Amino acid sequence: MHKLLYIARTLKQFILIIVLLCAVSCSKFQRASLDKASQNKAVSITRLDEMQKDFIVNGSSVAMQEMAINYPEETKILIESVLRIGSVNEIDIENKFRKYFTDSPERFQLVKDVSVKHHNLGQLAKDLKKAFTKLQKEMPSLHAPRFYTQISGFNQSIVVGDSILGISLDKYMGNDYAPYKDIFYKKQIEQMKPSRIVEDCLYYWIESKMTISNYKEANLLDFMLYIGKVNWVVYNILEDESLEESKDYYLKSDDDIQEEWKNMSERLLRKEILSSTDKNMIREIMFGTHEKRHPDTMGLQAVGVPAGIKIIQDYMLRHKDLTYQQMFANERSEEILREAGYSISQN
Repeated sequence: MHKLLYIARTLKQFILIIVLLCAVSCSKFQRASLDKASQNKAVSITRLDEMQKDFIVNGSSVAMQEMAINYPEETKILIESVLRIGSVNEIDIENKFRKYFTDSPERFQLVKDVSVKHHNLGQLAKDLKKAFTKLQKEMPSLHAPRFYTQISGFNQSIVVGDSILGISLDKYMGNDYAPYKDIFYKKQIEQMKPSRIVEDCLYYWIESKMTISNYKEANLLDFMLYIGKVNWVVYNILEDESLEESKDYYLKSDDDIQEEWKNMSERLLRKEILSSTDKNMIREIMFGTHEKRHPDTMGLQAVGVPAGIKIIQDYMLRHKDLTYQQMFANERSEEILREAGYSISQN
């Protein structure tokens, strides 16, 4: 009897090993196929979100094992930094991971909706290949990351590691996705569409590699020009294919817009405004805020980003031989502003 139980248990373990080996082999085959595709017109995108779905919806332990074995860094980031449900080394972390989605009807439905909405990422893979090839041509030090997709439970859009970039497909369901209305503001929802993915990937990858060196001491002008540089590069890489209206607004030649820029810049380009290191004030002028407005912003709400792009655009038009790398290396903000054709009012 004991011998039969031993044989049955051994057979069960043998079958499990075979299943896991098949899963790993399939994963390697899939990765090899995608890598081959990346040599042509697409990049490789690891579908971690599909593994998530298989585990969450179907309870597939094989899918969870594949995530842990083949994609440990991506899985660790998802569990510990995005979902924040514990450590990957916890004994019951798999149960926590599944319960995070199954205990919430909205998140559980989200897992299914993502699979339907983003069933085929073929075009996205081609667009990423095109964009990051152009980026590396302009900035050779920025090697393209390994891309993967995940489901963040409405938490985070883009996740960046040393050599990987994660795309949370649940944050790109389209601005008509009903559950968004109960979670996000209208302006946030306007950006949560599939056409924004490539732009966001470029932006956060550049931002992670070309950091602002004096972050703690940086004033409004420093932040404005730094974010202007990142957006300007994205703007030029994509050639205005998918940039939102607010970002390239002041680059338009419309007379009314240019008159608006002139009036707004006269209020913005003042010593007491640009030299401010108040992070709340900077945040309000750069991005706007839903909280009580800062008393010293003079009504300047969410103008910093388009203004920064406009100034960098004018600066680069006057320095056409400057490389993108050299542009980022120059952090002398007042010099850039002056050489872009602007002056700072002392009043």
